[in-house]
Amino acid sequence: EGAFVGMVGFVMSTPTMFLLGALCMFGIAAAGPEHCYHRGHVEIKHEAHSMKAGETCNRTLEIEPGSNCLQCTRAKIQAPYVVIPFFERDLCKLIYTLNSIAKYDRHHNFGNIILMWVSRSPMHQYAGRIAHAIHKVARTRHVTVEDYSQRLNSEQLSGWKAQEAMKLKIAKLIPTEFYIVLDTKNTFGRLITKKMFFTECNQGIRQGRTQIWGLPAWHVDAYKASASLLGIPVPSGGHWPTSISPVVMHTKTVLSLLDHLGENSLKICAGRLCWGFENKATEFCLYHLWAHHQANFHCIHAVNANPHMYEDWNRIVLWRYDYLPDRLGTLAHAAEAPRMPITFGAEAN
Repeated sequence: EGAFVGMVGFVMSTPTMFLLGALCMFGIAAAGPEHCYHRGHVEIKHEAHSMKAGETCNRTLEIEPGSNCLQCTRAKIQAPYVVIPFFERDLCKLIYTLNSIAKYDRHHNFGNIILMWVSRSPMHQYAGRIAHAIHKVARTRHVTVEDYSQRLNSEQLSGWKAQEAMKLKIAKLIPTEFYIVLDTKNTFGRLITKKMFFTECNQGIRQGRTQIWGLPAWHVDAYKASASLLGIPVPSGGHWPTSISPVVMHTKTVLSLLDHLGENSLKICAGRLCWGFENKATEFCLYHLWAHHQANFHCIHAVNANPHMYEDWNRIVLWRYDYLPDRLGTLAHAAEAPRMPITFGAEAN
């Protein structure tokens, strides 16, 4: 893969943002006078090299020829940004997940990546490990790391609530029509294709497992609490996913959700969002319900309720509260499955 040339200097803005200069390293073709960029348009230089972000910024996903699509669907969409929150205990898993994107997203069905440091610990204490985590994937696309430690400490929030909130609030920084939320445990095990996350008509796929009342109890409670927070009824029919990642999110729909909840400020929680999380609502249940409630739902999303396709889309997670026999059973299921799961990982201890 070539040598990783140390750490690059950090650029800091307010709120504190670090752009790790892993794009500006040897092993990426020189880009002449062009430069790495970030939201503040500050030039980053390393060893006299000036680089620009990867070409994935301009990648588009197009409707497949002959597709029978609704008139309201988009003929072209930009490759979705990928958003991953993390903290110090996630660093090992982050390496595997980012390397899996570098390896399996060969056709650039994903765009640039935003990593969100959501921890009470100062991010600079882990700068070397973070730089190591991103150095392979940064050769394939632009990687930005946003530091939310100061906000987390000033607002006295738990890291869990802050992560849930920022998966929604990051929409304010997303330039693409959609973005995909991953957790560090969502390490890809096979080739990333467009049809994993989008229909042939460029609708974001929502995996539909069963009616809400048929989901595990914890997820039923999350949907009920989320519907109460939104002021809408819990749907009695349809096919709904559990509240776990990966999730395809429509950027404008997330922004309208935040507006509905009074969450328009730069604070992690300014309106009703964290109150909802304290009462069992989740970021994904809020989004799924709100998106489904919109008049344009079928223009931006399609529900995959095919049980065979749902199984093929399987995500396997080793949960930290599961008993050892359950974990071993999960591993055996993954090993014996006819295909690798789309993602495989373990929750942080």
